[in-house]
Amino acid sequence: MMEGFLPAGWDLSRIDACCGLEPGEIGGRQGWWHADFELIPCATGSARLHPLTIEQNALTSFRSRTTLVPAFANTIGPGFFLKADRIIGGADGIFDRGIQWQGTSLWMTLRYGPDPCVPSSFMPTFGGRLFYHKDLAGPLVPELN
Repeated sequence: MMEGFLPAGWDLSRIDACCGLEPGEIGGRQGWWHADFELIPCATGSARLHPLTIEQNALTSFRSRTTLVPAFANTIGPGFFLKADRIIGGADGIFDRGIQWQGTSLWMTLRYGPDPCVPSSFMPTFGGRLFYHKDLAGPLVPELN
């Protein structure tokens, strides 16, 4: 159904396999994970941005309206962490009432295996910590409201 719509390098059956596991299985270490990679569940979280980052975001995305720029970040690009000796990351894409948008991304990061088409899949190959909101573990099943 989604073939031809999503990036060509994504293996949709592989993504489904990543996301079809039980929430308690999210921390199961994979053979390709770095020995010093830690997955840490949290109930809340976001990273506070440096004031210069806020200014940069104001210039690039908010037409210089510094007061409108969120002071917390939820993402960082692979250009930074792929050059690092160690990583620290976080996934907290969740709203109230169980609504969330980063569950699939988290599972792909942890289970897809290193693949250039899924840049975050390289994070577990580094020593460091990945914090995640515990509700992102799922279960990732649709609720038909």
